[in-house]
Amino acid sequence: MEGVQTVPTLSLNLSAVTPAPQLAPTPKKAEDRRRTLSRIDSYTRDLAENPGTPRVSHLLEKRLTASLNFSEEEKKTKTKDDVSSSYNPFTADIWTAYHKIIGFVRELNTHIEVPEIVLVGKRGHGKTTLLEAFLGHPILSKGKYCPSQRPLNLMMVHNPNCETPRITVIKDTVIKGSEFDHNIEVSISELPTEVQKRNIPSRKPIYIQYESCYCVNMTFVDTPGLSHTSEEDAASSSSSRFSRHPNNAPAGGRLNVTRKEDAELERLVIELSKTSIDQSRVIVCVEESGPRGWGSLEMLTWIRRKLDIKLERTLFAFTNFHAFLESIKSPDQYKTFASSRPATANSFFVTTPPLNNDISSSPEAYKEKVHSFKVEDQSLLKKISPSDQSILFNVGVFTLRRFLWGLAFSSYEDSVPLLLALQEDRKVETEANLELLELRRSLLTPYHLRATASILVTNFVNIIEGLLGGSLEGDPSVNGQTLSEEKADEGGLSWVDGEGRPIYVDPDWLRNVPYLDVRLYGGKQLERVLAEFKVVVEHLEPGSASKEEVATIAGISKNTQHIDYAWAASCIAQRSSQAILTTLINALHRRVVYAMKRVAQVAFNLLANKKFSPQTANVSFVTPESLGLAPNRKFEVPAANNSAVGEGLDPSTSAATTLSEHPFLSNSMIDAYDDFVDLLGYSFKNRCMEEFYPSELIAIELKNFEGLSEDFMKTLESKSPYDRVITLSKYLFDRIARRVVKQVTLKCYSMFFIPMKTGLRGEMHTRIMAMSDPELIEVFAVPKLQQKLTQEEDSLNKLVESFDEKEKQLKALFADLARYSSSGELI
Repeated sequence: MEGVQTVPTLSLNLSAVTPAPQLAPTPKKAEDRRRTLSRIDSYTRDLAENPGTPRVSHLLEKRLTASLNFSEEEKKTKTKDDVSSSYNPFTADIWTAYHKIIGFVRELNTHIEVPEIVLVGKRGHGKTTLLEAFLGHPILSKGKYCPSQRPLNLMMVHNPNCETPRITVIKDTVIKGSEFDHNIEVSISELPTEVQKRNIPSRKPIYIQYESCYCVNMTFVDTPGLSHTSEEDAASSSSSRFSRHPNNAPAGGRLNVTRKEDAELERLVIELSKTSIDQSRVIVCVEESGPRGWGSLEMLTWIRRKLDIKLERTLFAFTNFHAFLESIKSPDQYKTFASSRPATANSFFVTTPPLNNDISSSPEAYKEKVHSFKVEDQSLLKKISPSDQSILFNVGVFTLRRFLWGLAFSSYEDSVPLLLALQEDRKVETEANLELLELRRSLLTPYHLRATASILVTNFVNIIEGLLGGSLEGDPSVNGQTLSEEKADEGGLSWVDGEGRPIYVDPDWLRNVPYLDVRLYGGKQLERVLAEFKVVVEHLEPGSASKEEVATIAGISKNTQHIDYAWAASCIAQRSSQAILTTLINALHRRVVYAMKRVAQVAFNLLANKKFSPQTANVSFVTPESLGLAPNRKFEVPAANNSAVGEGLDPSTSAATTLSEHPFLSNSMIDAYDDFVDLLGYSFKNRCMEEFYPSELIAIELKNFEGLSEDFMKTLESKSPYDRVITLSKYLFDRIARRVVKQVTLKCYSMFFIPMKTGLRGEMHTRIMAMSDPELIEVFAVPKLQQKLTQEEDSLNKLVESFDEKEKQLKALFADLARYSSSGELI
């Protein structure tokens, strides 16, 4: 379950428990939380008085004591019931309550941290065997000693639909092969075989998901066993260490590992055991009960030095406890053992049966054997020391199992006040949204609609002006276009000549075009279009003219009886330039209009879901008060979860000024903007066409022009009459093209771009203010909007009712959990 809430680091002495962070709970919720913490503090004080005893209620103590007084015949008749209750200590009501809490956590999209139990100990001391006894069936070993060579991560998941455990072995990235590259679901009997296939030396764990309706959410990490620190220790403890596996124990009690491997293994265990901000880990230190009792503990010093100096998150599980009890010769020897126990150590004493083939093939038989060992150990302990029962209720796998389950359950139990606070916050937020809906309904009058339209138009124009002037608010890397993207989006149109043929544009020509491959929009995109237009015109070639055309145009001057070359060249240059440049100006007109219309779409994308407020924009947004169109009152709603409504926001700007809520108005605004752009573009194109002078004016200008060089004149005189006219016409064409490019660029700024920035605001507001009341109602689609608001209101009212019901359920659940806890059913 993913979420954002966390709980404090788990500490077994409960002295470090602090309240989980809450979202501004109400006084009543705070009181509920204080009562919960008071109950925890009361329990903590009781625990501090007897730190060696884990959480065991008086009722549980009576049940355990009474079980020791049964006759042998009664024990046999009760074995099956006792085994069943030991492996499933919670009643159906408790499981129902637990499932409800998980449902609330999931529904509120929060996260409750569950304990991660890390089993640490020396190789051969029974970590995996303890975990198998905890579950009641084999995991790794199956009738023989099989040491763990890589960590095993067992994720226990409460699933009310799994009466029989559903076990999934997660895909393995360590071992190659089709058998291991996917998740597989296995039965209890198949699990040991599948785990054994993956039991190869590796730092990466084997992941297993274990789903059952009779387990709580928690994770076990079974670490590889640590090697012994000295050969002397290995020799002295080999006889007892492998007494349960005499045929499979390594010689001398020690596997063949190097010192380097020892150090690497120790680093791995430390890494798996360390707690972090994201995950609290409980350490269960597993060690065989030695002949010297507490004096023979080697892992205690190691745990304190490497992992948990204060033993705040460490439990001790001493295995093979039955053999240790049998080694006690007198009550005084037991008293010495009991009195030497560290005060801060939470200790459990267990005996697990040997995994012979008969038992391991039957989970029921194995569970009965585990239960019988607990009963035998408690009976033997009572015989050894009838007067001192300080560790009696710490004996057996089931006591440890119940204790760990209590830890996992308490993480959810203690989360109920937090869930109540989250539920209350959701309710407050929903009620605020209901008030907001009512406010929005009151703003659907023509008076407020006109104010809303003015606000939308003004802020739309503000964004347009910013984009035209070079604002980065539109994010050019997302909304901009390169030159090639612009042409492709426009339809792939290229520059064409007077006959409609595409003009070849050499890529080398475009080197002078700025920001060729950079994404631009607005004014900068317009400048790039004009730069490309200039480059294309500068490389144009005038159209050709035949000798017949030249002869017809030139004729013979009546005064001089000579050919009028200036007139002929002027006619050809005028015809050619007007034919080609007119087509290019039309293409330029389409390009600049396209670039300007794109700005509106970029602005609309920016403002579609934006709540207009002076605090949320880089431009100067207007408010209804600045226009004199709305009452000056503020709407205060408790802010929650990034809500756009909060203290100091005006009702009009927070409730009815989102463009996406008014698609018809948005379309009307874009249509008005496009019409204005088309009008300016049409005027700009017509004014550009005025730059084509008649042939007479061109000829007079040429005859009166004294800038022709002597070399050019000599070149003309050396040519034939036809070539002389063609050369002179090319010269005139270049002059006309340069002049037209200059004038078109100036007119694009003065008659198109600048009027866009200065006249858009007035044009847009004129269109809005000219609307009648019925037109405003139609543009805002008021009937549909009212219907939508009614549906939202009904939905929110149902949500508030559901919050009230869920709050009652949570409170009842909290009361039930408190009753279960006080009666000892959870401990």
